[in-house]
Amino acid sequence: MEQGVVFGRSLLGYDVKDGCLTVNPEGAEIVRLIFYKYGVEKKGTTVIARELREAGYRTHSGNVKWSNTHIVKILKNEKYVGDLVQKKTITPDYLSHAKKYNHGEEEFVIIRDHHEPIIDRELWDTVQRELKKRNRNGELGAGHSNRYVFSGKIKCGECGASFVSRKKTRKDGSLYKRWSCYTATSEGQKRIDVRGNEVGCDVGKLLRDELALDILQQSLTTLRMDRDRIIQNVTALALEAIQMCEEGSTDRVEALEYEISQLKQKKADVLDAFFSKQITKEEMHLVNQRYDGELEDLQRRLEGVRERESITYEEDQLEKDVGRQVADIVNCRADSEVLYKNVLDHMVVHKDRKIEIFLNLLPQKWTFVLENLRKSQNDPPVPISVSNPFSSA
Repeated sequence: MEQGVVFGRSLLGYDVKDGCLTVNPEGAEIVRLIFYKYGVEKKGTTVIARELREAGYRTHSGNVKWSNTHIVKILKNEKYVGDLVQKKTITPDYLSHAKKYNHGEEEFVIIRDHHEPIIDRELWDTVQRELKKRNRNGELGAGHSNRYVFSGKIKCGECGASFVSRKKTRKDGSLYKRWSCYTATSEGQKRIDVRGNEVGCDVGKLLRDELALDILQQSLTTLRMDRDRIIQNVTALALEAIQMCEEGSTDRVEALEYEISQLKQKKADVLDAFFSKQITKEEMHLVNQRYDGELEDLQRRLEGVRERESITYEEDQLEKDVGRQVADIVNCRADSEVLYKNVLDHMVVHKDRKIEIFLNLLPQKWTFVLENLRKSQNDPPVPISVSNPFSSA
């Protein structure tokens, strides 16, 4: 790797053979088009994916359908500007050969201007700045509170695609989040495009984030279970976990403060190396990014230790407080991202205003139908359960 030998497979725009990268003209044309559309025309990745499909371009694997995540990966790949970064993945266990992403466990191998670029550095820098302005998917907007509860778990009953989240603004300026079919959002209504491909989806259903959460909570409240016993058992487990955490923690304030000071010194040394021209600006950023991640972890651990040391709890009071929080979660009086994520298997949204709920490890199905009547346009529609999940139980 340090000698510049490329380990990996061919990709869009480059062929890899005998450890060398050579430009593939046909693929390079598509790569330049993607960077131009995003960096110069300021188009979103979903729009770019649709335009590439409609123009008849194919992915490196020959697929006619492009995705926004595929576009983002291309825009972030430093090979297109002529640089080579290796050891992005490592193999900690050579017996199992299992690979994992390198989050600083090992030094990256970085070679600037390693091979013929497809994109000039000016356009590359423009695109990277633009990516930082947008969210993780390369689109404008922010995340959402229930990203990890519903992400990938709301399915379209028409085309089978997952629903994706978007942030919207009401007339009064307030923000709300809604989920919609990825196919319908990116391709529009169902039709045959100019290339003869069947595209789009007619599900026509938008699901607000708070409504999805309300439907899930209503499903949970109908479950037949001994809630008092669950609260008692989970509380006991939580108290045991707290005790084990306190007894087993090896973190100490002095030791963590020393590690933080050492890491800050390393960051200062990297800056000195850059100013003395021993390393490039890109190398400095990569190393600092790793140190920043380690520093953030140490700071978080230090805050946790200080918080634990500052709290003095009587055992009886601790048990009461933990039990109260567990009861609120079990009875759906308090939101719990961990609980909801683990209990929800998936939702299916259909054209006829019907939503089906499936929970993990349960054979029953919950069915909700959305009413059309609302007090105002800002109010979410009211779900009505129309099936008895325990009729056959």
